[in-house]
Order: sequence, then C-alpha cells, then structure tokens
Amino acid sequence: MAAPHNASAAGFGDDDRLAKAREKGTIYGAIGLVVHSDNIETEAGTGFLVSPCHVMTAYHVVAGKRKITERDTATFYVGEGDEGPAYSGGRRYAESTTAHPVVWGNFIDGESDVVAQRVKAVQSNGWNDWVLLRLDRCLGDAEHGWGYLRLEPIATRDLTRAGETPEAIAVGLPKDKDEDALTEDPSCRIVGQMYESGWQHDCLTLPGNSGGPILERKPATAGEWPRVLGITVSLILLDGMDPEEAEAAMLSADDPSYFTLLSTAVPVSAFINKVAQYLPQDPEVAAYIAKHGLDTGYSRGEDIDFDASIADLDQAVKAKPRDPELRLRHGLWQAAANNTDAAIDDYTKALELAPGYPAALLSRSQSLSDRDDNAKHDLDTAIADLTALIGRFKDSAELIMNRGYILTRDRRYDEAATDFTDVLRLRPKSSGALRARAGIYADLKRYDQAAEDYDRAIDLEPDLPISYIARGNFRSQLGRDAEAIADFDRAIELYPSAAEAYSGRAYVLLQQGNLKGAVKSFDQALKFNEKASYVLGGRASAYQILGDHDAAIRDYRAAVENDPGEPFIQLLYFVEQARAGKTDEAKQNFATFAADTRFDDWPRALAQFFAGTVDAAAIEKLAEAGETDFERKARAFDRDFYLGQAALIAGNNGEAQKRLGAVVATEDRQYIEYNIAAADVAKLKGIAQTSAPAANTTQN
Repeated sequence: MAAPHNASAAGFGDDDRLAKAREKGTIYGAIGLVVHSDNIETEAGTGFLVSPCHVMTAYHVVAGKRKITERDTATFYVGEGDEGPAYSGGRRYAESTTAHPVVWGNFIDGESDVVAQRVKAVQSNGWNDWVLLRLDRCLGDAEHGWGYLRLEPIATRDLTRAGETPEAIAVGLPKDKDEDALTEDPSCRIVGQMYESGWQHDCLTLPGNSGGPILERKPATAGEWPRVLGITVSLILLDGMDPEEAEAAMLSADDPSYFTLLSTAVPVSAFINKVAQYLPQDPEVAAYIAKHGLDTGYSRGEDIDFDASIADLDQAVKAKPRDPELRLRHGLWQAAANNTDAAIDDYTKALELAPGYPAALLSRSQSLSDRDDNAKHDLDTAIADLTALIGRFKDSAELIMNRGYILTRDRRYDEAATDFTDVLRLRPKSSGALRARAGIYADLKRYDQAAEDYDRAIDLEPDLPISYIARGNFRSQLGRDAEAIADFDRAIELYPSAAEAYSGRAYVLLQQGNLKGAVKSFDQALKFNEKASYVLGGRASAYQILGDHDAAIRDYRAAVENDPGEPFIQLLYFVEQARAGKTDEAKQNFATFAADTRFDDWPRALAQFFAGTVDAAAIEKLAEAGETDFERKARAFDRDFYLGQAALIAGNNGEAQKRLGAVVATEDRQYIEYNIAAADVAKLKGIAQTSAPAANTTQN
C-alpha cells in the first residue's frame, strides 16, 4: 500500500485476523492482487471483481505518485497457484489478466513534498482514491468462475442520521502476512465521516490492504454474498513512530485516541454514480442513484459543513438518547465547529452515561484547554481528566503529550518539561515533543537546550514547516534576525500558505524598525488566516507605533473578537483606546474587564489600576506575590509595561521612560508589549522611528 504522508496505526483490540483461501465459489475468490509497474517503481495492493469484466481498487495502487491515464495498465491476479509477480513470495496465484483504467476519482498525491498538496489530499482523497479497471479476460464470468462482489451504497448523511455503525469485515493482502491466502479482519465496524473526507473505520488494515473491500458482515438478503460498503485507502501514523513500528502497534480497544486514529475508506456512495453504468444492472443501486447524487458527506471542497453534521447527529441522539458514543461524536463535531461550550456539555453528558469513558475524558480535556476559562478552573479540570487517563494508560505518549501542552498553558513549565521528556522516552523521534519542550526551555531562558531541541526536530523531519516556524520564532526572540528570517522563508517555501511564517517575519521586521514591511507581511499572513488574533494583534501594534490609531484600534478589536479568552490582547486594546484619546470608552472597558471573573486576579488588577480602583502600590505588591520565580518575572514585565503606558498617557515622560526601559531590558522580544515599549522608549529619547528597511532586512 502506498500510504499517505501520515501513514499507519495498525488497529484496536486483539489481532483476530484470519487467513482465507481464495477459492472459487466464495467471496474470497473474487478478491485478488493488483500490480502496476512503470519499469521504475511497482505498486501493489488488493483489488476485487465488481462485474464479470471489471475490478475496483484504490487509485494510488494503480498510479503511485502519478496521474492515471487511459493508457495505463495493471495486472489482476486471482486464486491460488504458482502464477504471480516476480517479487519474493508473489507467485501464489492461479491466473491473471491485464486491466485498463475506465473511470477514476480526482486523487491528489498525499506523499507530495508540497505541504499544501498534502493538506488537500487529506481533505479530498477519502472520496476520490478509487479506480474502476476493465479486464482483458472476464475472470468473473461463468466460464472462469471467480464471481464478483456487489456494491452497497449508503449516503454518509443517512448513516449519521440513523446513528448506526455497520458491522463489517475487511479483506486484503496486508504486507505483514504472506500471499498464500487473503487476510480477513472478521470483526470491525464503520463509524462514518469523522475527519475531512471519507468514512472512518476500526478494521485492522495495513499497507497491502489498500484497494481491498470492506464488506457488510452479514448479507442483507439470505443466500447472497455480503456487499461492499467501501474501499480501504489510508491509515494514520502515530507521532514519532516509524511506519514499521506503527504497523505493529495494537492499541487497546478503549484507547482514548480511538476516534482520532481510525483508518479511512472510500464509501461506495462516493463513486457509485460514476461506475454503475459499467456494471450489471442492480435494482437496489438504481434506486439509490435515483435519489442521491455523488456523496461527499459533509465536505464542501476545502470547507466542512459543520451545521449539517451537527444537525444530523441531533437526529441520531434524539432517537438514542442513552448512547454515550453518539453524544461523544456530537461533541467532536461541535468542537471542530469551534462550539467549545457545547462540546464540553456533550462530553460531560457522555461521561454521565458512561463514567470514565476514555475518549470523552480526553476530548473534554482538549476542549477545556481550548476554552481556558479561569473562573471555571478549566485547566485544572483538563489536567485532572488527563491524569486519570494516564493512570489507566501508562504508556500512552499521546495522553502525556496532551497533558504537557495543557501544563504549558497553565505555566507549570517544569511539570510540562517532564511530560515532554517522558514522551521522548516513549517516542524518541517525536518532533512535536521536541518542539514543545524547546518552547518551554526558551521561556525558562535555557537557550542552549532549546536550540538543541529545535535543531533535532528539524533533523528528524526536515520538510515540516512548523519546526522552521518554531525555530524562527525562537531565533527572533534572541535577536538572531537573519537566521530567523531564513527559517520563516524556508517554511514559506515548503508551505506557501503558512500564516505563522509570514507573521513571524513581520515581527522581525517590526523589531528592525521596518514598520511598512512588517504591515505588509502581517497582511500576507491574514490572507491565509484572516481571524488569527496573534496576527491582528501584531499588525495593530505596528499601526500603533506608526501613529495610525484608527487602524490599530480596528485590528485590536478584531483580535479581541476572535479570541475573547485572551486577557492581554484586551488590555492592549484598551490602552490603545486611551492613547488615542478615547478616554471614557477605555475607562469603561477597563472597569468591565476588572469585574470579569473569568480572568485571574493579576491581569484584572492591571485593569483595576486603569479604572482607578487600585493604585500603583497595589500593583507593585501583587507583582511581587507571584508563586514562582517565573511568575514574578512575568508580572514584573507586565507591571512595568502597563504602569509605563499609564505614565505615558498622563504625560509623565520620565516615569514612562524608566518603566518602559525596564521592559526593553528584559529582551523578551517574543511579546507584542516589548515591541511597543521599545518604540515608545526610542521616541522618548528623541530617536525617530523609520519605515525604511534596516540594512540587513530581507524584503517580502
């Protein structure tokens, strides 16, 4: 199987697969091997007869990384004997014939070096990784006797509304078994669309299964063979695992990551309208086609129709209100649609129905982290959920990684670093854990260790844009501008739509004094992610430094609307209102923020100061009351910035320069406040800001 870029977790539960002889008169006789060779590379996978003269398989089995044409050929092998391809163990088949593509899906190469193309592949190949082949000899006719399988189209939305997960069997030629016989997973199920495209299932499928049928477990009509529900196409790779390791990974049947590690099949409904004309007449198929167009589930090009998926699951949940899995799936779609509160409610309901439900605990922890409502102690609950799970699944790198991320958000850096180190003990090749730990080391100013982890992450996956973006941000933090720009440029080369890379470049340009260049780069970032609050906040600060208060306020407002749970972007917004002369509006906003118990006492105290309900002495006292050295330093940074801004607004330039100069002295360049403080200090010292590029600046 030519697997996609993120290749394969083997399966859940025990390996109960069975060997099945490819005998005439059985469904297994109609399933065989498809081999395509262009004299340079050979692709092999499973295929199955769907008419006396036609075979279906996965597109990538026939094409590899190329595009299929009508001139292509493949060879289809059936039965058991001594015929077959020349590779070791291949001569195990009874007979063969040449096959020619007739009609196929709009498949995109999932192994492309271009990340944007890999993303599109994930978004569409679950509907398009299929091909119908015409045979030179009709092996499925009465003369040859191998028979053929019938297709069973079910629309994705109909499946979801019914709340059903059809029992299935998967048959193929996985590479961990020899080709003496077919291999069947006799006990699995189809879940339906959970990701960007196709149907997800928990059948144990490996490279070599691609193109093989996933069949209904029992025929709907007595005396018939089970019908085909879908075609096996792709698998999921666990972070930091080699494909060989992942293929051997058997996960617990109740693994918390179950719904994120399911494999994908192309449902028959995704291609039946295009292939039916070449197949024997089937009244059931004809009736389906009369009512349905080509199925792409909830996928609409590059978008997902979340409202439709949630509405369909509403029907399923209403019909089966005591089903915890349906409630969980409803929550997963709510979370994907950014309806975080609704998702948390669904997960909590699933846990009421099934206490300790692992997938619900994991999903709730992730949504609690996304919401991060301090007044409700979201992070504490999320960490508790994950800690409970880790107690049950002690060697789950995914769970430990998740907890590490949430501990990082909670600024419990030493604990988070320990978690990421544990992940790397389990998965030494996890670039994600390396990047995460590097970020913690950078925050703790352990720069040598951070640099080592970032470099190692890039060595492990040199074509992964996110690692270059992370290292670029780190180098920018250290003032290593040219190296940072080089990293951002490399990320953009790998993934031209990388908003984070353009934003990273913008921050470097901003620090160099190239304000117009920074705005231009922020503009480019927003083309690819128009709602990114960190980009909007950065551009707002550039406009603020340029003195364009209207543009700055517009961007800060948009940043707050897009990320209302981030307190400091709100404080920056209100400060800019005050600097722009909107004194009454700013004071009211500060008072509202000060009363908002979603936020911790510390950022609220800063708002209270601007609202006039506490004085500078109270701020000084609170800044010194941080529980850790890191927290005290962070509060000192905030104290000096906001007291400096208040002094600047009041016209007390000496106090402003002292406070803001202390912010600049920290060299914490990664924060928006640093850039604003540096510009303010320069102006206070009489150094004019320029919009011309610095001498060593790379232009956009």
